[in-house]
Amino acid sequence: MIVTNDDELATICRALKAHGSGENGEKAYNILNNIAEEVEEDKSADNTVYNPLKYYNYLIGHNSRLDEVQAAILRVKLPLLDVWNKKRRENARFYNQELSKTELVTPHEVDYVKHVYHMYVLQSEKREELVEFLKMNGIATGIYYPVPIHLQKAYTKLGYKEGSLPSAEYLSKRTFAIPMFAELTNEEKEYIVENLKKFII
Repeated sequence: MIVTNDDELATICRALKAHGSGENGEKAYNILNNIAEEVEEDKSADNTVYNPLKYYNYLIGHNSRLDEVQAAILRVKLPLLDVWNKKRRENARFYNQELSKTELVTPHEVDYVKHVYHMYVLQSEKREELVEFLKMNGIATGIYYPVPIHLQKAYTKLGYKEGSLPSAEYLSKRTFAIPMFAELTNEEKEYIVENLKKFII
């Protein structure tokens, strides 16, 4: 536990516990670099579903967000991990099969490893329009990650510029994730695929 009556120190600590990213990351970066610039909260981002700001890293931080309650829940969930992994793989098989004849690029799996599909990530040249179309039809998506690591503010001192790692930059502009979890129903999967195909046609 960190206890302080210093608002700036509290902001820096909040940023460092969550990868130095998002609004707290930007505020902390400004504090540490004596930048007198107000950081406004993005009211358009829905933090309950997906907040794209968390993928903008301003400091090199940590992932220190697991509390005792989450640890207790995880302890109950762990025995079900193999079952859930199997179900996610089945869901991915359905997506792969249904989307194989579309222009979307699906995940690639090689024979000697087993993908557990924590996320199911597609590639599209029309990502922004497709993501907006899916949103209008009630289908959540996520963009992981909109800014490649070498272009994150946290790594400015390394000297990378746009064009340094063209493959990472190319993929950061075209990848997005569609719903993937063990409890997905057949109706939900069919609805997602139907809308993806509708957009493409």
